Amino acid sequence: MAKAKIAKAPAKDQTVELDSVETRMGKKTVELHHVSKAFGEKKILNDFDYIVLKNQLIDEFNSLNIPGMPAINELYAMNGVYVNLSYRMPNGKNLKLLDDNSIYLCNQVECEFNDGSITRCFGLVAGLDFILVSEYGENCSNPEIVIYKRR
Repeated sequence: MAKAKIAKAPAKDQTVELDSVETRMGKKTVELHHVSKAFGEKKILNDFDYIVLKNQLIDEFNSLNIPGMPAINELYAMNGVYVNLSYRMPNGKNLKLLDDNSIYLCNQVECEFNDGSITRCFGLVAGLDFILVSEYGENCSNPEIVIYKRR
């Protein structure tokens, strides 16, 4: 009788850190392939692929020249659940624009026009087909859309 092989079970959670990224034609890229994540029975990502030229997105945000928004030099991959704010529309209803289960490239920068009493921040979010800049107070209070642009 042959001995059974004993193998280690796959890790339930793993931390992935991107220290550097490859370049394509001299441009930094972010590539994610076959990413899956679940919390118990709830699947958040299932065999997800994502490729984007990160520097191109940074240039797009900086070219907007939004008053009070400093230039950015980095974007971070984040799950939509953390950046999907609820915006009040002109008709008085609240609307979320993003998908909680998607991954976006994001940054948050403090507004240069803060007077010291109230801190305002800009939230920058990019998907494959759009960029979004919003402005909000502490703890993402009172968010307002500054620009939503299709790419």
